[in-house]
Amino acid sequence: RGVPALIVLAIVGVSAYYALGKSMANSALAKYKATSEAEGWSYDFNDYVGEVPADDDNFFMAKPFSGFLYTQKVGEKPVYLNPTIKTNIEAVLDLKVFPRDRIRKRTSPHLGNFADQLRRGDPGNAFSAYRSPMEGTDREVIERYLAQFDALFRELQEAAKRPKHYFPYPFKNGLKSAHPHLSPMKWMTQLLFNSVRLKLALGDTDGAMDHARLQFRLFEASRSDPYLIGQIVNIAVGYIIVGGLNNGLHLNGWSDEHLTEWDTFLTLDWDYFKQWERCMQENRLSVILSIESTINGEELGMLKDFFEYANLIPKQWLVNDLIHYDTTMKRFIELIREAEQAGQLNQRKISEHFWEAEMTSDQKKYPFSGSGMLFSPNETFLSKAGRMMNLFSAARLGIAIERYRRAKGTLPGNLNELVPDYIAALPNDIFTGKPLEWEHNGSPRYKIATGELDSSSWTYDAVLAAIQAGDLDQLKAYTKDGWSVAKPGKEESPDKEPNLAGVMPGMGFFSGPKKIDFEASETEILTQQHALHHAVHSENKELVRWLIDQGLDPNTTANVWTHEPPDEQPSTGMMGMGGDGDERTVLEFAVSEQDAEMVTTLLDAGVLPIDADEEPKTPDTPATPLGMGLPGMMGGMPDMIPSMMNPFGMPGMGIPVPKSPSAFELANTETLPLLLAKVPDALMPKALEENSEVSLLRKTLAKRDLAKARLLVETGADVNHPNTDKGFDLDKVNRMLSDSSEDKTESSKNAIQENDKLGMPLDQGMDMDMPGINPYGSMPLVMMPGMMGMGMIEDTNKAELTALSVVSQAARVGDWEFFQLILKRGADPKRSEHDGSTPLHHAAVNPNAQILKHLLTQQPDLDTKDDANRTAASYAAKAGLLQNIRQLEQAGANLNDNTLINAAIRSLNRELVGLLIDSAKKPLNENWNRALQELEEIIESAVFSGKPDNTIGMGMGMMPNEGYEGSMMSMHGMGSSSRSLSEDELASIRAIGTLLIENGLSSAKLKTDDDIANLMKEKPDTTREDTE
Repeated sequence: RGVPALIVLAIVGVSAYYALGKSMANSALAKYKATSEAEGWSYDFNDYVGEVPADDDNFFMAKPFSGFLYTQKVGEKPVYLNPTIKTNIEAVLDLKVFPRDRIRKRTSPHLGNFADQLRRGDPGNAFSAYRSPMEGTDREVIERYLAQFDALFRELQEAAKRPKHYFPYPFKNGLKSAHPHLSPMKWMTQLLFNSVRLKLALGDTDGAMDHARLQFRLFEASRSDPYLIGQIVNIAVGYIIVGGLNNGLHLNGWSDEHLTEWDTFLTLDWDYFKQWERCMQENRLSVILSIESTINGEELGMLKDFFEYANLIPKQWLVNDLIHYDTTMKRFIELIREAEQAGQLNQRKISEHFWEAEMTSDQKKYPFSGSGMLFSPNETFLSKAGRMMNLFSAARLGIAIERYRRAKGTLPGNLNELVPDYIAALPNDIFTGKPLEWEHNGSPRYKIATGELDSSSWTYDAVLAAIQAGDLDQLKAYTKDGWSVAKPGKEESPDKEPNLAGVMPGMGFFSGPKKIDFEASETEILTQQHALHHAVHSENKELVRWLIDQGLDPNTTANVWTHEPPDEQPSTGMMGMGGDGDERTVLEFAVSEQDAEMVTTLLDAGVLPIDADEEPKTPDTPATPLGMGLPGMMGGMPDMIPSMMNPFGMPGMGIPVPKSPSAFELANTETLPLLLAKVPDALMPKALEENSEVSLLRKTLAKRDLAKARLLVETGADVNHPNTDKGFDLDKVNRMLSDSSEDKTESSKNAIQENDKLGMPLDQGMDMDMPGINPYGSMPLVMMPGMMGMGMIEDTNKAELTALSVVSQAARVGDWEFFQLILKRGADPKRSEHDGSTPLHHAAVNPNAQILKHLLTQQPDLDTKDDANRTAASYAAKAGLLQNIRQLEQAGANLNDNTLINAAIRSLNRELVGLLIDSAKKPLNENWNRALQELEEIIESAVFSGKPDNTIGMGMGMMPNEGYEGSMMSMHGMGSSSRSLSEDELASIRAIGTLLIENGLSSAKLKTDDDIANLMKEKPDTTREDTE
């Protein structure tokens, strides 16, 4: 009896302890607040909000932002007051398209490239909405694209007439207050920025200026946001706006009146620091509210797990944490006030202040401030705000320099020449307090560094702008004023420390230097800017030849982005990692543009299409040594980075580095002869990639370019590639691997070893842990297991044709004339592929039945199966080609095969299924056991996925549809198909199901015609919502 009593006493004692602790903590907190308030600090949000404007004067109370107004009870989700407006705005924003520069460092958009983007459309994915292709001239499609946003921009113009701005946050929610309008605000600014650039390029300067004014109205509105996230958006909006001014200067588009207006916009008063002070006050109170709620046992503004942990901490400890945080933030606010008074932001003092505060938090193990996340973001983003202030000042200097240039015809020799006629005083660097400086060596270009990288600095480059415009006359005019490609750079002081910021290149399309020294030699600057690539893009052949004659090296490379059809886009979606976002020489870029005249210009200038100094690789001189003899593991593979992501440093276990396509691969039938004519006979095998894993002919056939393939065959391309006479000896490697794998069965050894080298069999995928790699193209580094195979065999558009030999490729996708051509050149129609398939298998999926008909005259073995146990008839069944099935049946093929039958069911070709049933013995045998189950899986998959909405929204990952569709998971092959069955497919399912049931078949769910109808009914909306 004593033990229960002790337990009760313990519970009462603990409860009393926490109650007393809470009471004492609140008393101590009240005393601290009283002292702080006496010093002039407030703990009421309303004291820092300012005057709330009338609705008719409030920018945020009008469309479009009225759609993001909401109410929110403590602990609950926001309830939007105007959800229809919100949905409509988000739908319009989903139509945005960002112009992609083919080559980085453009000073203005290329209208033709953007028009091509619009003409191609967008199939949609987890990051963008579906967009239908447009038709028309460059101007027509661009103007039609911009017109989609006219209503949105008109609403913004009406809202901009309201002089004040205040977004009504429910401050009682603390850190859990939603900010739904900020992301749309940034997207609107980006839309307006692209509109400004495009209108400038189209010559509509007044329209561009109208949209620039709207950008600044968004900048002013975002300045009023009391939260740190709002100020971060304000900084981003500021950076975006300046880009439009810069574009207009390079295009010489802004009038003097426009420049005056821009200068007014960019002149920040010292109230800019006051907005940060107000923001920090609101941020301070939000965190204090969260800590206070924890002290009082309320969960507000934090993760549940953290709340449960913090709720166990003695309350006085939490009070001490709150006081430490509040004291730190009050001192930070005082430092902001000092910056406002001094006109200089002392980063060192701020950094030291937060460092000391974090050290105290760590020593005292404070749960809130001890994480460091409450202090460091404030310092980081105030620094970013300072850099934005510097960028605005630099842009104002840019306006003054432009005015000087227009008056004097040249750039000033010194910035002091601008004062006072073009600017009242040189603006100071907000961090140093000294006037901003520029990089300028007398050329018609300059840079005012306001950040570590060029992308965050003010840059004006008339030379690059002239090259991109193809304006050779302008370049020649600059030479008369003393500029030349051969102009040397300034000599650096030996005491000057090198600035390595931005030297490290990025990946793919974002590679190359991030910072260019404008005081370097002209040749160095132009090379780093990919000047010759830009010249090729301008389509001015005389300009290209002139630059080469002036001394620019045509063998330099640049990463070039090219829009690809959806079914040809790189698997990883990473530009520069394969596919058409590749590093290309000047000649390769010209070839990819299919500009025969430009290609001729480059060849005539002495540019070689192939490196004559490098010996072609042969089996005797492999690029990478074979592996370490581990059973079943391939050795080092060509073009692989050894030891990356490999703890043992063994060759063959690194990341494959896909090669960029050569000029010969990029060429069409017009440019290919021009290139081949410059290739010496000794280097022709290298040009045709005969010594590579995949020859040029095979790559060409994989793209179904029969005209180019025919040209290659007529040139002498190997029609039996790959073979053991040259290139990689697959049989030799198989023997080597089988010696080290004696514990395996013979069949398993053959299957694995062949697949290791040339990729998995069609339709089987590749496991992520296997050392074999896809023999050509992009390595899907981030794909899930099973995603690295060759695609569905019935869909020839997705098959990995490069893994096949020339003759099997021709059988699969060629026409009869081309197939005859390779046969005359000695192609072997009886060879087998690495996956056990034969040309007969691949002819069976070709709608051109003449090739199959010819191969059947050779009396092949119709029962030959590939490694997936499929005959040629199974291939034809999967493709749903009834004509080919009949040809094979007449030749004696066995149609009573379970693999073939299941493939026919999945093809939903009722006539084909009927043919198989008619040819089979009755009753149907065990080969038909899975037929109705295959049908079940087709129905259930479609019912589960449903029809996707075209609603990507602003987020990432899961779409607002059921299941995985449209999400990152479906992109990687997880989840079900994201399409609904068509009416024809539904009719085929009903007909096939009825036919199977009539012939005595059944499954667990399908026994009668009614079962088929019931299973095909779509799930009710409530079920779909549960799935979501």
